[in-house]
Amino acid sequence: MTLYQAVFLAWVAVTVGLAAVAIYRAVVGLHEDDQLFLDPAEDGFRLEQKEVARSIRGLDTTVLWLTWCSGGLFALIVALGAFRALGS
Repeated sequence: MTLYQAVFLAWVAVTVGLAAVAIYRAVVGLHEDDQLFLDPAEDGFRLEQKEVARSIRGLDTTVLWLTWCSGGLFALIVALGAFRALGS
C-alpha cells in the first residue's frame, strides 16, 4: 500500500465518521425545542431539554474536529497527487 492509498483510506474513514456524527447530531437536535413555556409542574421536561442541549454542544466539538481532520487529509491528498503528477 502506498502513502497515497493510506492517506486516502484515512480520509474516507474520517469523512464517514464525520457524516455519521453529523447525522446523529441532527437526530438528537430534532428533540430540542427553541423556546419553552413551562409551568413548575413540567420541570422534568426542562431538565430533559438541558440534557439535549448539552449533548448537542458536545457533538459540535466532535464535528468541528472531524471537519478539520477531513479537510487536512483532503489537502494532503491533493498535495500528494500534485507531487505524483509533477514527479512523473
